[in-house]
Amino acid sequence: MNIYINEEKVEASVGEEKNLGEVFDQVSDWIHSQGHVLTGFLLNGKEIARNDLADVQINQEARLDFFSGKKQDIILESLQELDTYVDRVGNTIVNRDSLTEKEAMDLADGTLWMKELLDSVGSLLKLDYSHIYPSNPQQSVADTLVRLSKLSSTLEGTTEIESFLDSLREIKLFLLDLSNKLSSYSMDKTSVLEIIKLFSEKMDLLKDEFIRVNESYQAGKDAVATELLGHCTNRLSSLVTALMAVKNQAQEYGVEPEWFEKKEYLEMANSLNEMMNEAVQCMESGDIVQAGDIFEYELPELLDNFIPFLQELNGRIQPIL
Repeated sequence: MNIYINEEKVEASVGEEKNLGEVFDQVSDWIHSQGHVLTGFLLNGKEIARNDLADVQINQEARLDFFSGKKQDIILESLQELDTYVDRVGNTIVNRDSLTEKEAMDLADGTLWMKELLDSVGSLLKLDYSHIYPSNPQQSVADTLVRLSKLSSTLEGTTEIESFLDSLREIKLFLLDLSNKLSSYSMDKTSVLEIIKLFSEKMDLLKDEFIRVNESYQAGKDAVATELLGHCTNRLSSLVTALMAVKNQAQEYGVEPEWFEKKEYLEMANSLNEMMNEAVQCMESGDIVQAGDIFEYELPELLDNFIPFLQELNGRIQPIL
């Protein structure tokens, strides 16, 4: 029997396994023990379901191909795919008062897919969505998913569409927070230091980019503005991820865990989340003027307030790297 994992042959011998189903379980369990997830399986070059393997006897000439990936990488890819879908749905139904029959059917299917994907992510990470509240203390992720499911089947009228969009924004916030947390655990210390050092010394670069977003929109260069907005929000996300990496592993960085519980830092972090969420809502509703004011005036001022904090943090973690 020839066993391959990601095209590499592994040395394995049959123990007490009686059929290929039991062999599959043994290899699958080992893959999971390594922090990976099984993404595919072939028997002699053909896909076959696990349930059908119980009837297949062990054959020394058989080739079993297992395909796996790191759990975190697969989850992040899934969250990115879901985030893209959420954006697409939001852009499609915003400012609408009704949907076509096909759009309604697609939305119902998409909402079901979204719930199934998040259920899989929750199972892998052992998350209890009933205890996770993205922004509304009265509405958990579990509540939001139920609400989206109910609304998707009867989405008619401006009020219901707006309610659906509100719930969609809750999911968006959850996806952003979870993605940043997962990314923070995989970010190496050198990258963390470089990012914090960069923004502590050259925050003006990021501020100027957000100002240029507004200038481009005002000049009618929507395509340029949209591309630039994606670029600078990614840069801002990298800063948030780096800060979260230090917070999650504070002692490894030589920083007291209480450092991130400072009132002024928590207020800045909350304000940043609220501001970016408000800007996204303005963009979705077509209020470019209000979104532009946030990018050009409010956000740069808030980023300025981060500089002393970043400079002090940079001085604390630099000596240990």
